[in-house]
Amino acid sequence: MAAIVPYFHPTTVGFVDDHHHFLESLSLLAPQTLCSETFYSSEDALDWVNLPHPRQPLAHGCFSYDQGLVRFDLSVLEREITLPDRFRRISVVVVDYAMPTMNGLDFCAEVSDPDIRKILLTGVADEKLAVAAFNQGLIHRYVPKASLKDISEIYTHVADMQIRYFQQYGERITTSLMTDKNQFLWIYDVRPYFEQLYDEFDVVEFYLQAKPRGYLMVDRYGIATRLVVLSPAEMKTEIEDCFALGPPGAICAELVRGNKLPFLMEDPRNYLGHESYPWDEVLYPVNRVGQWCVAVIPNPPTDIDFDPAISSYNTYLAQKI
Repeated sequence: MAAIVPYFHPTTVGFVDDHHHFLESLSLLAPQTLCSETFYSSEDALDWVNLPHPRQPLAHGCFSYDQGLVRFDLSVLEREITLPDRFRRISVVVVDYAMPTMNGLDFCAEVSDPDIRKILLTGVADEKLAVAAFNQGLIHRYVPKASLKDISEIYTHVADMQIRYFQQYGERITTSLMTDKNQFLWIYDVRPYFEQLYDEFDVVEFYLQAKPRGYLMVDRYGIATRLVVLSPAEMKTEIEDCFALGPPGAICAELVRGNKLPFLMEDPRNYLGHESYPWDEVLYPVNRVGQWCVAVIPNPPTDIDFDPAISSYNTYLAQKI
């Protein structure tokens, strides 16, 4: 997984081929977390793929217009996890070229959403047509069936196209963030660390965060993890702000050492619990990744109304069965 897109979540992939055995074999080899639809009829597939999604792409929602000014709000991203229909969005279609009533290129030409990534499966005789279609931008990749050692290799192409699907939306966001180079270029520095966490926590979706900088990462069951990335100066400011809240002496000593990051969602001075404020539970170990101070926060507190029983990817997949 490449951590250079502002957000990513599972999407739906369509497979179109009139060979029943091929599609059945492909379905048996599908990754467990892939949501897909298969079609033997190109006409049925086209009706499905051209159904409009009820909401605009998420990246578009980060921008609004107010009295002639364009306003950019990155906080819109994390609210996406409350919307179960995010997984219905179609990102990729894989289409066989040789079909009886409509060939794969004609099918791709009829797909109304220009952002959907299109993969064409070809025979040896079709490759020249596929190259021409790729050069014209009608398709985004072609895969000669004869070149596949195992048909499950198709899923590698699908995964790559899903990332590219989100990259096209991410460009608008990253361009906006580039006005402050620290707001996005840090991702390249921490990318290997991000990818390690992605595998460790079985992440299936993630969303860029601005305050504090980092990512909200979510697994298929809706369990969230927060990656926080701060510069040394920002780390110092966070600690100084925490001192102002009057933590106990032992907590102050921890903070002075600079190896713990405070992550508070409420002012301890307003804490209404019967016991003392749980300071030990809001300090997290800090790792140094290059010039950055990085902390991982399991089950982070949040002010959005997210219910995994309703909005997690696992719940969505279970409802599809």
